[in-house]
Amino acid sequence: MNRRVLIVDDDKFIREILTFNVRRMGYDVVEAGNGVEAIEVLGKSTVDLVLADVWMPEMSGLDLLKTITKEYSGLPVALISGQATLDSTIDALNMGAYAYLLKPVQAEQIRDVVNRGIRKVEDNEARTQMSRRLEQLTELEQTLKSLQESRPQNGSGNAASGAISSLIEGLRHELGNVSMAITLNISTLEQQGKLPPEVKENLEDLHASADDLVSLVNRLKDYDTPGKVAESHDLRTIAADVLDMMDEVALIKRIKLERKFAADEVSVTGEPDSLHRALRQVVENAMEAVKPGGRVQVIVDHSDLKTALVRINDDGPGFDKESLPKVFQPEYTTKLKEGFVKGLGMGLFIARAIIELHGGKISACNLPEGGASVEIQLPSHSFVMSH
Repeated sequence: MNRRVLIVDDDKFIREILTFNVRRMGYDVVEAGNGVEAIEVLGKSTVDLVLADVWMPEMSGLDLLKTITKEYSGLPVALISGQATLDSTIDALNMGAYAYLLKPVQAEQIRDVVNRGIRKVEDNEARTQMSRRLEQLTELEQTLKSLQESRPQNGSGNAASGAISSLIEGLRHELGNVSMAITLNISTLEQQGKLPPEVKENLEDLHASADDLVSLVNRLKDYDTPGKVAESHDLRTIAADVLDMMDEVALIKRIKLERKFAADEVSVTGEPDSLHRALRQVVENAMEAVKPGGRVQVIVDHSDLKTALVRINDDGPGFDKESLPKVFQPEYTTKLKEGFVKGLGMGLFIARAIIELHGGKISACNLPEGGASVEIQLPSHSFVMSH
């Protein structure tokens, strides 16, 4: 949705000038002739930023600022005046105005003030979103704690329960990492007062990681639900969808995506969206490893009558010896840099979690000819149904 700026001035000519310049910047504009009209506008529509004259009839810009600060906390307000005094400027800034301009205002000043205001909006939104994420992850931590307490610890009970207990422990570890990253981000925002542009992309990665964790916890809550009907899906179709999605990226990176699928259906039981996510994570990881001109091959077949197989090979540098044993562990790719999250990169851990929740296994190795290979084994649908 496009940003909307409210322009408040009792001088129609001034409003037209301000409106013209703000619209040239690509933002929507709504106008008001005085503070009373501005309050009415705010009650009816969403506004991201306010530019208001100080000296107006019925309600001054300072009184409007007081009302907005009280009733619309966080809404940035810049004041404009043709009769500024030191006292009025100090009052405006003390009451929360982020800028105070003198008439006549130049086009360059308008652009600067609006851009500063929009950045404040984005920073406030980022802070609010991170705070909500932190609350959400705190709730997930309680859910995981309850799930863990209801299952046997590792080494006790059957193998499946042990695997799920281990997975829950890994998820709790990852929740801690994401929660810490969010807390550090909020703290840094509060100290700096702004969100550096280069950090925005990292925050998107952070929120994507949180979404993956939410999805996995929801999947855990439904695990082994009595009476749940198992549905079968062709693993070839899921893999084909993933590769079709990645074709454009491969073309841009000049990577060759190869597919080698069995002639017959490779049927597995589970949730296609989750399996799609797991395969995508592994394929994306392989594509990041290879250089332009490199190759990623995806094989879908039957390992035996009991097992469906997916193998993702690449001709990149392979895994180094130290990281190979722990590529699927949550701590493998978690990185924090200068108080901000820098690519949590939980791809292979997320893939492992999904595959294990489907009763499967995932492993990695380096190929003799060079490059890496990740192998996914899932129970065949026909074998599951017969047992």
